[in-house]
Amino acid sequence: MSLRYSYSISANVVSHLTTLRARQRDELLRIFDTLADNPFVKGDRIQHDDCGRPMQVKRYRRWEVTFWLDHLACEVRVVNLSHLH
Repeated sequence: MSLRYSYSISANVVSHLTTLRARQRDELLRIFDTLADNPFVKGDRIQHDDCGRPMQVKRYRRWEVTFWLDHLACEVRVVNLSHLH
């Protein structure tokens, strides 16, 4: 039996989402769902947080999403979001 991962988003990502148009929010929610559906996807690069935890940084067209996996909770933790111009 395979467990389905869910996603959680940090407060700064929520704050960023509230400034976007509905279409952009929907696009990002689809990206987050994609990450939860395939949590073992490798990022384009790895970045370490202040604790030294490796985080995946993945580009999705005009967005860059930073996340890490919490296997115990079966969650993809989205911690940062950047809009690429």
